[in-house]
Amino acid sequence: MKDQRTIKKEKQRMFIILGDLYDEHKPLDYKHPAGSNSECETCQRIAKCSDIINKLEKEIDKLEPKKIKQASLAYYEPTQKRVPIKVNKFKVFHVRTKEGNEYYYRVLTKKEVLKDFDKDELKHLELTVIEESDWDSIVLESGKQGFVILQTIIRKDKTGRIGEKSYSNVKSIKECTRKESDDFIFYDGENHEEVIVFCEPSPAQQTKKGNKIHIVSKRGSFAIEPETYLTKNAVGRLDSYDKEEFEELYNIAEKKVWISI
Repeated sequence: MKDQRTIKKEKQRMFIILGDLYDEHKPLDYKHPAGSNSECETCQRIAKCSDIINKLEKEIDKLEPKKIKQASLAYYEPTQKRVPIKVNKFKVFHVRTKEGNEYYYRVLTKKEVLKDFDKDELKHLELTVIEESDWDSIVLESGKQGFVILQTIIRKDKTGRIGEKSYSNVKSIKECTRKESDDFIFYDGENHEEVIVFCEPSPAQQTKKGNKIHIVSKRGSFAIEPETYLTKNAVGRLDSYDKEEFEELYNIAEKKVWISI
């Protein structure tokens, strides 16, 4: 059981937090007092903090002798029992329509999402709740900051439709394609000389152990093992891939070259 000193310290800390919450309270329509609106997150936190203070007061009441309580100016007994506000937690929904449009909503109830769509659209909507553990892995475009993670948007206390899928308008995160195709060679464990020539002007040599080829490129040193694809782009950058990675990234095309006769 906590002693009286510990409880009073906790009470003092909660009063400081409560004061900060009153300072940051932003009423939805300038009509509801702090702690009275169940749809306002700050109100919810004020209500929860006030409940904790009331509980601490009751604990102090049990521990303090009557004489001390009567003489203490610091003691406060609430004159009216406050009914705690039910704390409703906001949910984040991912919404996909029949046409393939996708949106993110942050709302208290599913009904707040559905009201944005007509009857025909409702029949084909796909709604998925995004768990809090995934909020920092979802990136949305922001006109001011380039891009922003979902977690950051939620910290700003935004509600309703908070994101939608569309073509990127931010230059830094647009898709791009190569101007020229990359060249490649397959290292089968025996064609050492061909691979070394392919790497030029980057130096390369066969290692004494493991039948590897050690390559010193502009972006650092690395070694490739047999059964590895090596690519070179238009500016001479070398990259290595295993068979599965290479086939996922590239389609092999014909290339006209000079050959010896």
